[in-house]
Amino acid sequence: MSSLGHLSFTHTFRERNTTIDLLAKMAEHCKTITYFTDAINLPSKITFTFNNYVVSKPNIRVRVKKANFIFDPS
Repeated sequence: MSSLGHLSFTHTFRERNTTIDLLAKMAEHCKTITYFTDAINLPSKITFTFNNYVVSKPNIRVRVKKANFIFDPS
């Protein structure tokens, strides 16, 4: 963690930030403004990662790349 004046920064791995990453990707492709006022209204994949975050379960990202084969379950 580092700080700059009254701001502080902490590095967060993508796996810990999965919900925000998915929301950002969704916003990038969305053509309309969408508001989510409750977690229950989130798309199912995002709800799953959010629920994991709430109960402190890790969101695991596995990516294996061999030649022309890519396995990415996320």
